[in-house]
Amino acid sequence: MNNLLSKFWFKCVLIVLFLTALLFASAGLAVVAALVADDAFVGRAAEMIGALEQQMDTNGLSRTLGTIGIWWIMHRGLLVLLTVLSVLAALASFICLLCSMGHKEGVDGIWLCWLHRIPLDLLAAWTVLLCVFWSWLVFGVFDGLDWFIVSFGVTLLAAFVLPFVLSFAARAKAPGLFRNTVIWKLLSWIGRGLSNLGLVWKTALLFGAASLADLIAWAATHWDADGFIGWFLVTRFLAGVVLLYITGALKRLQALGRAIAEGGTAEAIRPVPRWLPHLYRHGENLSSIQLGMHRAVEEQMRAERMKTELITNVSHDIKTPLTSIVNYVDLLKKEDIQPEKAREYVAVLDRQSDRLRKLTEDLVEASRASAGAVTIHPTRIDVNVLISQIAGEYVDRLDGAQLETVFKPDPSRPQIMADERHLGRVIDNLLSNICKYAQPGTRVYFESAVEDGQAVMRFKNVSRYELDIPADELMARFVRGDRSRHSEGSGLGLSIAQSLTELQGGQFRLEIDGDLFKATLRFPCAPDNAFQQEEPA
Repeated sequence: MNNLLSKFWFKCVLIVLFLTALLFASAGLAVVAALVADDAFVGRAAEMIGALEQQMDTNGLSRTLGTIGIWWIMHRGLLVLLTVLSVLAALASFICLLCSMGHKEGVDGIWLCWLHRIPLDLLAAWTVLLCVFWSWLVFGVFDGLDWFIVSFGVTLLAAFVLPFVLSFAARAKAPGLFRNTVIWKLLSWIGRGLSNLGLVWKTALLFGAASLADLIAWAATHWDADGFIGWFLVTRFLAGVVLLYITGALKRLQALGRAIAEGGTAEAIRPVPRWLPHLYRHGENLSSIQLGMHRAVEEQMRAERMKTELITNVSHDIKTPLTSIVNYVDLLKKEDIQPEKAREYVAVLDRQSDRLRKLTEDLVEASRASAGAVTIHPTRIDVNVLISQIAGEYVDRLDGAQLETVFKPDPSRPQIMADERHLGRVIDNLLSNICKYAQPGTRVYFESAVEDGQAVMRFKNVSRYELDIPADELMARFVRGDRSRHSEGSGLGLSIAQSLTELQGGQFRLEIDGDLFKATLRFPCAPDNAFQQEEPA
């Protein structure tokens, strides 16, 4: 049945069948109505036949119509049967036409022909004009309404209205029923024009429209203030409600922007309604920024975690063969190896295996420090004493590097709460770097101070190599001041120092000014009662 309904010739047959059945149905109903009105079904049939014979003119049309009328009066049962069949045929063909609209043989889905592409409101206006012409033709031209004029008029009206009805049925099956209208396109054009305006122009236009509405209302009340006051109160109440709603939306956007500025990537707010397009788009943009930040943070954390796990696993795997290498090198050193070259080779193996062991230890410590897997036991520490102790351990190395040390302790003897072992490792890494990379024959400065309630430790030296990289890059892993990488070291010392400092609640900062290298450690000064709390322990 679906294949049959999609055929063009079948649709034409249905249209002809519908109009023909409608013609017979309307004619039959008109004749039946006339017979019922004149009581021709009961006792006046003979009188009505006689009246028709007297009114028949000599012209062919009048005589033919009169003869048909007399025949139907004489066969009243057949008239009713044919009228009912015609009505059923008209209904069935009309329903089939509605089902067949939008379907074409060989085309999947809904197919719209040229008639369905005409704007719907233009097609409706054309249909209304045809109906007006029909009413003028039926009621203006013809003097009376007999059964022939009624059937002809109904059929003609159906022929005028049928294209619009069938086209509407086809359009209703496809999406966007009212989009193909002149009114819709005009409103869309106006809407696009308004959407392209800036927020300031839209606000000015809205204010002008409200003022014009007030002026029209004032004129409608005949410039009467008492009559205008009701309109004024209602409009200002509605404007107040809208402004309060807009203020609430702005407050939510402000809260979201503040959360993003503070680094919150999971802050959620109630969305802004779509009838505030500018605020809605602003909220969508903020949500996109928040989502992008969340994804970036998650990706960075996942990458750092994978990198830390990789370093830890590789370092652990290296330890086992490295331990065997170190042990066998020690055994070789104890043997009396006669060739001088062999002893030199053993010495190289000893030196390089020790370097590899140190690198492995640094890798493990760097990964643990960056992952926060280091246990911190804070105690009260005198900054001046700690720097003096560690600098004393490096006296020989500093003298060997031809460096002169200058220590400037703060006379107030600043004290902090930190882990002495880990903080000592931080200072140890800094002094080790100074011994490796400071310019011989220069001074090295160790300073302590109190600034803004914080204990500050500074270490300054002149670099042996040209520092052509940013300070932040120096704190990255495996990065050293000497790009040639001829000197010993893993490039992890500053990274470990930064991680350990931050784990203890401090700040680690590097500054480079030409060849001057300066490292600064900042810790909050220990409160006075911290010592009292530590005494019992």
